[in-house]
Amino acid sequence: QVMDAVAGVGCAILEIGEDASLPLDARLERYRQAMDSARERMPDAPIFEYRSMVAEVFLRMDGVQRELAALDPAARSRTLAHIRRELGFDDEQIARMEAIDARREARWQNGLAYMQERARVAATFEGDALETELRALRDEYFADEAPTIEAEERDGFFRFERPRIYGRN
Repeated sequence: QVMDAVAGVGCAILEIGEDASLPLDARLERYRQAMDSARERMPDAPIFEYRSMVAEVFLRMDGVQRELAALDPAARSRTLAHIRRELGFDDEQIARMEAIDARREARWQNGLAYMQERARVAATFEGDALETELRALRDEYFADEAPTIEAEERDGFFRFERPRIYGRN
């Protein structure tokens, strides 16, 4: 019976995430209804103890991310606060998450600027000169984190080319 309930909620959540016709507020309301229904059927399910996990499931939905990406940073911040409030976060938690979101936004903007400059450097230099320029660029943009960025790039991982998940990274 519990597994049937979990499966039913999972299907409802997937439908909410995949329905491109739903605007954000309608998507949020349907999600809250699905979570309330799940909570009624499985009141002791561990996920309900962690508002952040419940919020993350919603925020990771493609439709939610599309809408958040289309907003300017101030509107996105207001929308994230609204989502979190609707999912049970209190004002103090929302303020804490807004500060984290602001740091993440600054980090992404810095990373995107670095990637643009990196592309310019890579098109201009090669060999040892390229490595020297890239090292200087990483130092300029990332300071103490530059060695980590260098190691990631050596392994073919470029963190600022991966998908941005608003409210998460």
